[in-house]
Amino acid sequence: MTPEPTGSPPLVGRHWYRLGGSDRCYLQTLIPSAMLNYLNANQGAIMAVLTLVYVAATLFLVMFALKQARLTQQSLAQFKEAEQRRYRPNVVFDILCEDTVAYAVIKNTGASPALKVTIEIEPKLQWDAQEKKGPEFVEGGIAFLAPGREVSEPFSAGEAFHHGYKQHAFVFRGSVTYTDAAGGLYTEPFHIDIAYTQTMSKIGEPEMADELKRIREALQRIASDDFHPLVRVVDQKEYPAVREAERQRRAGASFRALQAAVTAAGVPPASPSGTDSVVKPPAGTS
Repeated sequence: MTPEPTGSPPLVGRHWYRLGGSDRCYLQTLIPSAMLNYLNANQGAIMAVLTLVYVAATLFLVMFALKQARLTQQSLAQFKEAEQRRYRPNVVFDILCEDTVAYAVIKNTGASPALKVTIEIEPKLQWDAQEKKGPEFVEGGIAFLAPGREVSEPFSAGEAFHHGYKQHAFVFRGSVTYTDAAGGLYTEPFHIDIAYTQTMSKIGEPEMADELKRIREALQRIASDDFHPLVRVVDQKEYPAVREAERQRRAGASFRALQAAVTAAGVPPASPSGTDSVVKPPAGTS
């Protein structure tokens, strides 16, 4: 700060700025005369450069804003996709072996219903070579499968399962196709290998398999045209005598079995009186 000079400033480029007030003080700044002359002579070029800098800064801000918008849009798309995966149906197909029975199982583990469920599988699921039809939901599909719903159906058992699928190494391949309520299509491939079930320890299961086999054969024999059951017709007046004869026959058979068991034992049981007991046949039997 210097006091106001008595005369006009002698130097070109020296400027006095009054600060105001009663002290009559001024701020003195020095600007080289060459710079002032250059600025005055190139005002257009300087304005053009400043305009280019402004435009470049504006373009940078616009590009940054567009990038931020794209990132926001991608985040929204990922969030939408995650929500769709969270609430979509999810159908799983599996084959389970319980005891000696093989089951085809399908379950919707998702949070929304599955529509138009169809199953493609190789080899085909069927009881035997003669019975071509397999589980109903595998053959015809499922129109509506609610969330958490499970459907299972047996398709083979025992030796039939072992011999029927041994040539395929107990490996099943295929896919499950279904849609959601909005019409979205889903295809879930599967590869099921249950060969390990053939080497697992099984206690008491061969008998069950044989029983199932015998029951199946009996049902097939009854359903065949060659089955002719034997029916014995007894007159009502003769029925008491026939019934008594049947009772005596069964009692005699039981006595003979008991007598054979005592003979096989070697020593007959002693009677309370100290004499050897004698096994006598029931009355009416020989």
